[in-house]
This record gives sequence, C-alpha cells and structure tokens, in this order.
Amino acid sequence: MNDYFTIRDDVAHPSDSELRGTEGKHDLTRNARLHPRIRYRDRVSEADLYDQAGRLLMHFFCPKCGQPLKVETPQKNLRVREGKISMDSFRCSWDGCGLHARVVDNLMVDVT
Repeated sequence: MNDYFTIRDDVAHPSDSELRGTEGKHDLTRNARLHPRIRYRDRVSEADLYDQAGRLLMHFFCPKCGQPLKVETPQKNLRVREGKISMDSFRCSWDGCGLHARVVDNLMVDVT
C-alpha cells in the first residue's frame, strides 16, 4: 500500500534561505521535537510536535477539512511513548468540519 503525505505550507522562503514554513523568520521544521506521521483512514500526514517548557504542543492539519489545528497538554492529554503519539478525543475547531477523533499510537480514529 502506498503512503501519501500531506505537508502544507512547507515552502521555501523567498530569500533562498533554508527556512521552511509560512513564517520565514522561524525554522519551523528544525524547531520541532518530533515529526510524527499520523494515519487517518487512507491519509497519512506529518505533524510537528514541540516541547515548550514541559508542555507538549502539536500542530497538524485536519485530515477532513485541511485546516490547521493545534493541540496541547494538559487539555488533551497529549503523550509520547517510544516515538508514538497518543491523545484524548478532540474536535476540529473549524465551522462545518465535524471531525471528532482521537489518536492512539499515531493512528487517528473517529469517535462515535
């Protein structure tokens, strides 16, 4: 089975530097602690996981509507174990999307 990766807004900065992301003054790729790949149904996307003063923060794109999302501890009990990400259920915050999911060992599943 082929894996498809969706990495949005990861474009070169116009100054021809090696910076990536929408904020050219920040090296978003290198500052992340991990880049976990999360599978949702037939899609795999890469997230950015940051450790900010002991608080975990993950940026990723909703696999249903494609909008950017941010999840952090302690609200969603985001955890890393042996390089795999798990987190409690969450809802996409964008109007009209309706995604309600959770992540267990890098696998995102719908919550019913």
